[in-house]
Amino acid sequence: MNIYNNRVVLCIRLLVFCLLVASIFERYEPFKKNAEKQAIAMSSPHIMIMTKTHDGQPYLIRDYYDGYLWMRHNTPKDSRILAWWDYGYQISGIARRISLADGNTWNLEHIATVGRMLALPEQKGWELARQVADYVMVWAGSFGDDIGKSPHIARISNSVYHDICPNDPYCTSFSIGPRGVPTKSMGASMLYKMCYHNVRSGVHVDPDLFEEVYTSKNGLMRVFKILNISEESKAWCADPKNRACDRPGSWYCPGRYPPAVPPPPKFHTDLPPSN
Repeated sequence: MNIYNNRVVLCIRLLVFCLLVASIFERYEPFKKNAEKQAIAMSSPHIMIMTKTHDGQPYLIRDYYDGYLWMRHNTPKDSRILAWWDYGYQISGIARRISLADGNTWNLEHIATVGRMLALPEQKGWELARQVADYVMVWAGSFGDDIGKSPHIARISNSVYHDICPNDPYCTSFSIGPRGVPTKSMGASMLYKMCYHNVRSGVHVDPDLFEEVYTSKNGLMRVFKILNISEESKAWCADPKNRACDRPGSWYCPGRYPPAVPPPPKFHTDLPPSN
């Protein structure tokens, strides 16, 4: 205790305290500026992005919001929208349409099934999509688009359905290579063709399978109508008798796939444990 109260020790403690206070004040201003910068960035609505033109003028990108409004006003009210689960709540809340998947990702097999439709070659993806959806919506044309998310889409799908990336749990075979050249499986996928339809040379959706009905002003959202949908499957899904409610009369009735959609295999994953 005597050492602790020693004048020399007290001076050293006071000096250390002063240095700490000076260090805090020195770092305060950069921290404040960075906090303000991040606050401004995060306060921009996710579906509307504030940016600047080449001459420095503010410019609001409304592609996503306008796209959802287009769906609300230009598709039948019972339309089912196939899209990656990230946009499910936006589809139901803004477009007011049925989304095949949303942020409630408790059912991995369901999310994997949606991802499988997007990641399969166009013809095979259409064969499944026509049983459960009326339209396909993709985000395109920016870093946060569905091509940027495609590794996650493929890996989640492949964890249940191993025909997406056979013997390749990280799905490196489903990717964009150097200079933006897609791998064979990526280039053939429904997802890739819809994102780059009539944008990249030689990339088009099959006009016998899909019809482009909407592309936003800046090309960030695209909507395709699924041609020749299965009316039989649609009627089966709409029939209350085919709902899997947790008890009679309950509001909780998760949807079920029509008989034309094969059930997923018994769940297992080949992904190695994370570090």
